[in-house]
Amino acid sequence: MVKYINEARGYVQTGVKKVMYNYWCTNDKVVLEKKWYPLILKRKLDMKKDEDYEVFKLWVTEIIPKACGYAGGWDKKKYQYKEIQNAVNKKDPNNMAVTASTEAVAAWILENNYTDWPQQWAVKA
Repeated sequence: MVKYINEARGYVQTGVKKVMYNYWCTNDKVVLEKKWYPLILKRKLDMKKDEDYEVFKLWVTEIIPKACGYAGGWDKKKYQYKEIQNAVNKKDPNNMAVTASTEAVAAWILENNYTDWPQQWAVKA
């Protein structure tokens, strides 16, 4: 069981890392600042501000699909038509496309690798 959990975690972490690498490459070699993580998770962003909107868009369209860990968990078919908290199976309300723990793990992965990933990428560059 531990083997499969570790494989799933590794798959998710690799996917999130790829998203952050692309972000790093296109944003002057910086990663998403830590200040955003609690604001995203608590939904305390102001969608009228361009920067807040772009951060949440990255979260919803890039990071969360990777954090779900499987195709179709949270993809265009869902995020273009549903809010995260409302993406549930109507027949089984406990079957959510994105759970709070999935979002928390995504933020945890980002926070834990905040300095390591950019250092790795800088050395490779």
